[in-house]
Amino acid sequence: MPPPPEKLITTRISRNKSINYKNTHLYGTANQKIFNGFTLAEVLITLGVIGVIAAITIPTAISRYNKQNAEVRLKKFYSTMNQAINLSIEEHGEIGTYSPDSEGDQNAEAFGKWIKENITKYMTTIKDEKLNNYYYQVVFMDGSGFQAYGTTNMYVFYRLNFNTKSSTRTNADGKNEFLFIFDGKRLNPIFNTWSTRDLKNNCYKPGDSQRFGCAALIMKNGWKLPEDYPWIR
Repeated sequence: MPPPPEKLITTRISRNKSINYKNTHLYGTANQKIFNGFTLAEVLITLGVIGVIAAITIPTAISRYNKQNAEVRLKKFYSTMNQAINLSIEEHGEIGTYSPDSEGDQNAEAFGKWIKENITKYMTTIKDEKLNNYYYQVVFMDGSGFQAYGTTNMYVFYRLNFNTKSSTRTNADGKNEFLFIFDGKRLNPIFNTWSTRDLKNNCYKPGDSQRFGCAALIMKNGWKLPEDYPWIR
């Protein structure tokens, strides 16, 4: 026999209350979880850990970049210059070296004309001009460049980062500047026939100039900086 209508109504209301109570309880628990956050101590500890990791990894990453940048640019310069020289020889035959026949401004003008006609016209540059009465300067798209002057041989001071407003003083410090020489057939680092020991003695010496053997040392090492190379860190 079914229960009276009053009983059914009471039972349904009772069940609905129970269900609503349970749902409200569940929703409340979910809301509480959403609004839970980190404490100040937890944030400070996390930031401290990040700072320690950054202090360890960032200097290493910068050092690795500086070394790779030097290696890539030196190898690229060597290759680009010799490609230009080969193209010039194909067009002109033996190009030889520049032989100055006058002094001062006339000599600089003549050298500039020679280097443009025989070398830099085969290269992509953003600056290609006479610097003063003796030096000629060239700047490449990547920001590197060189200063050169011609005598019996052409001496080329290549800079990893070339500042056109910098001093005309060349020092081949093994950090930013490296010395090459053109003998009429090919561009090579100066002293490239020396032994590794002699090159290190020249390149690793104290002071900030006349480390002429650094480019040859790096070339001998496959265009990689030796592990103990002191000037680029």
